[in-house]
This record gives sequence, structure tokens and C-alpha cells, in this order.
Amino acid sequence: MASSTPFFQAPDYSGIFPVVGTDFKTGKRNIDLAAPFKPGFDVDLTQTVLDSKTTPYESKTKDEVDKSSTGDVYDYLRALGQYQQEMYPLELQRMRDAYGLQAELSQQQLRSAIPMLADVQMQAIFANLGASKEFKKFKEQMPSNVQAIMESKQGQQLKAQAGEAEMMRAVAAQQQAAKQFAGTYAGKYVSAG
Repeated sequence: MASSTPFFQAPDYSGIFPVVGTDFKTGKRNIDLAAPFKPGFDVDLTQTVLDSKTTPYESKTKDEVDKSSTGDVYDYLRALGQYQQEMYPLELQRMRDAYGLQAELSQQQLRSAIPMLADVQMQAIFANLGASKEFKKFKEQMPSNVQAIMESKQGQQLKAQAGEAEMMRAVAAQQQAAKQFAGTYAGKYVSAG
């Protein structure tokens, strides 16, 4: 199928699909946007894309391109670097001063806080001691503890009575031995020596 338009030119579909829109330069609506591409319409496309005051990139020299695109940035970075070099000692001194002030304030806060913390700690110790004593009293009055205390007292009494009974037996055995000894040698002459 042979086409009537050359390969570099788009076919004209404007009859089927009208290409209309807004011209952003003039602000007009429903403009035929395909008009510049229709045969017989002679327009320089660089003038539609570029502002009339600017020249295409190819016409600029290397120095003009460097100055226009990067020169301002380099000047800004150079000024920023110089500013940082000049400000670094001042900023460093400011940070040292701030550190010294912060350290001094921290020490003052600690000096004022330590006595309060010591008071709070002592109050907590006394409160815990009081609670411990109260708990001990409460625990001693529980039935199981009362029974344990009574068993302990009874055990102590039993041990004391057993000890006294053992002592009485020993005294009785001693008296018995003395009587027996006295009866065996009564009226007899015993010489020691």
C-alpha cells in the first residue's frame, strides 16, 4: 500500500480527529494545533519553542554556556565555602561555650538535687522500716504463727523440765551411791596410803 505522504511527514488526520486546544502563549482556546504541521504552512519551529530573545544552544560559545548555566552556582559555592571557613572558628568557639555552660548547669542541678534525693531516700528507708515492723506484728498475730510461737514456748519448757529431771536423777543417784558407800564401810578401818 503506497502512501501519498513522505515518510518524514505525518499523515493528516485533522479531518477525522480535529486537533484543537489552548495556545498557552496567547491564551486562546480551540486553536488548530496541527496547523504548523500542515503542508503549505511555513513556520520556523524554533520560534515556537524558543523565546525570540534567546538564541539556540548551538549558537552560544562555550564561555557563554559555562557562565550562564554553571557560573552562578560556582560563585555561590565559592562564597559558601569562604563563609564556612570564616565562620568555623566562631562556630567552634560557640559550641565550646555552650558545652561549658551546659556542664556548669548540669553540675548546679546535681548539687541542688543530691540533698533532695538523699532526703527522699531516707524517707523511703524509714517508710520501709515502719512497714516491715507493721508486717512483723501482723504476721506474729496470725493463727499459724501464734501456734508456732506456743509450740516453741512449750518445747522450751519441755527441754527445761527434762533437764531438771535429769539433774534430779543425777542427785538421787549420787545420794544412793553415798549411802551405799557409807553402808559398806561403816565401822571398818580403812587406811589410805
